[in-house]
Amino acid sequence: MLLRAKHVDDRGNAIVLRPSIRSAVTRERELDYVTSTSRIRPDKSRLEAWGKAQARVISIYAVVQFVLYIAMFAGPMLVGKTPFSYRGSNSLSLALTEKLFGPVTNNEFVHGMIHYGYLAVLVGSGVLMVAPAMALSVRAAPGPYCYRRLLLRRCPSCDFSLMEITAEADGCTVCPECGSGWRIPAEAITPGTPTRSRWD
Repeated sequence: MLLRAKHVDDRGNAIVLRPSIRSAVTRERELDYVTSTSRIRPDKSRLEAWGKAQARVISIYAVVQFVLYIAMFAGPMLVGKTPFSYRGSNSLSLALTEKLFGPVTNNEFVHGMIHYGYLAVLVGSGVLMVAPAMALSVRAAPGPYCYRRLLLRRCPSCDFSLMEITAEADGCTVCPECGSGWRIPAEAITPGTPTRSRWD
């Protein structure tokens, strides 16, 4: 649900933007390629709006991670609690595990492994944040997201290709997959434009 956002298409119809993380990464790579090779000249201000949205998402995530790190690791260490001497509520990670899965055996080694397991998840999720940020930013800036997808002639709602579809009388190109209508920017790629290098 976090990767979905309510929006309206260019005909004013209510739609839901629902990108997958995989499609978000793929389309960003394609857009980076066509812009870096000067195959299109997009509106830079609209591209910057998307970058700012991503920066906000990553900043919020980083703050949450820092707070969790202090609560689970650095805080207890500062008051003399090592990971292998946690007991009950002295460890947020242990308390969370007991809340989710029930009582944990009174074993210092098990307590330490639980603690470091949560720490590994925090670090790992931070490293892998780039891909989710692309999708989560849809909720923060649906307009710029739609613009970026339309530059590639892709439906912002379902990612269906609009490459060979003719615009209707009102100037909107209707997606045959989800029925949403979009006005393709004049600077969008044209049919036959390569969106990936031959090395991809």
